[in-house]
Amino acid sequence: MSDDDEGVKAFGASFQGFLRNMANQSPTEEPPVVRWVREHLGVDPAELVVVSATFPPHDVPNLQRALDGWADEPGRSLEVRGLRQGQAHFHSPSLSQLLSTQAGGLMGGGPTELGPASYEDRVLQDDTVLSCLSLGLLRLVDGDVRAIAYVHKGISFGDAEQASVALEVLAVDVDASRAVLADLRARIRRDNVYRGQVISISTSEHFGKVKVEFHRVPKVSRGDIVLPVGLLDRIERHTTAFARHRERLRAAGQHLKRGVLLHGPPGTGKTLSVRYLVSEMPDRTVLVLSGSGLSNLAATCQLARLLAPSTVLIEDVDLIAKSREVNEGANPILFELLNQMDGLDQDADVLFLLTTNRFQVLEEALSSRPGRVDVSIEVPLPDEAARRALIALYGRELDLPGAALDGIVRRTEGVSAAFLRELVRKAALRAAEQETPDAQGRLAVSAQDLDGALRDMLSGGKVARAIVGFRQAEDEVG
Repeated sequence: MSDDDEGVKAFGASFQGFLRNMANQSPTEEPPVVRWVREHLGVDPAELVVVSATFPPHDVPNLQRALDGWADEPGRSLEVRGLRQGQAHFHSPSLSQLLSTQAGGLMGGGPTELGPASYEDRVLQDDTVLSCLSLGLLRLVDGDVRAIAYVHKGISFGDAEQASVALEVLAVDVDASRAVLADLRARIRRDNVYRGQVISISTSEHFGKVKVEFHRVPKVSRGDIVLPVGLLDRIERHTTAFARHRERLRAAGQHLKRGVLLHGPPGTGKTLSVRYLVSEMPDRTVLVLSGSGLSNLAATCQLARLLAPSTVLIEDVDLIAKSREVNEGANPILFELLNQMDGLDQDADVLFLLTTNRFQVLEEALSSRPGRVDVSIEVPLPDEAARRALIALYGRELDLPGAALDGIVRRTEGVSAAFLRELVRKAALRAAEQETPDAQGRLAVSAQDLDGALRDMLSGGKVARAIVGFRQAEDEVG
């Protein structure tokens, strides 16, 4: 190698060393996110402690309400900014990652810039829509206290809407961070969007996504309920009476957790009675479990604890609570139900309201153990007086033939309330086809209309009669 070549090589090595030294000595530009946070807090955020909490996906609107409520307090304000960077990850970066990453970028994704915050719409009760922050940084001001809050999604494994929501708080004083987080937690509990509503938790087939749905329950008055004398009083004694006197009972050391089971043949008024109880206790959150939602029993009971006073309603409980002898094996949902009922604090005002058409197949550990089901109440087929009252109730807008009702009441022994409702409806249709309104404009239903409707309903053999709720061994059509 010539002397010239040696000189070129030495010069190159020397120049590379010079560039490295210059790079090491030149100041690194502060990432935009770090600068935005430092300007608000007045210190280097890398030296501070982050406190955090994670909430389930259905709490996204509750967190938004909590933030809005926090900012509405006198002397408080918040400023929201978003993040702009390729989010090709299963979850968003943590606040510590954002504030400690060189050049404000992550995993080669380029620098993280401030931009518009990300929101998602959530549909609440009565189809109202709430825009909820899903990814954003917040500058919080509370008098002399300044803090940073960061809202982002947790791990989702492919479904962004299924991801948990994370809240991280940073302040110069870690106690101030904890105070902000505690305040927001309290607001989520107190101002919960589900409190006092009728809701259910369901799981879709798409990634097993869990969502909360709102339901409208028709208002039912006491006059809409026809049961044997004293039966509705007994049901109320174990439900609405507890609700009215809960504070006095709690002060007297009496436990409020209770279970009520309504059982009896189909169509006798169990569901209508449940709707009446819901109408009479409007301050309670009602959590409905049915169908695919039964797999969300643990999440439902957790919400029931959080939103107490509450009612957990499980209709057709025999679907998950068959006797282990009948079921021929372990039933994990049944065991979960038993565990949840046992795990509630005694003073938790949570009512388990269960219904079934098949009491005989229920697991005795549920149906016959006080502390789980405290009272089992049979809702029987209507007796003669109840059948007469039901026909009058369902035909209150009709002109019914009084004298002919005796025969109809006698001939419908063993039918359900649902049968009688359909009987009146079919008789009204027959009358409408003949266009015979009375002087007051009411539809006049004749004895022939009732007789023809009854014959129609009892035709078709035993199967057809069972479908409409006729329980006699020997059907008398007359």
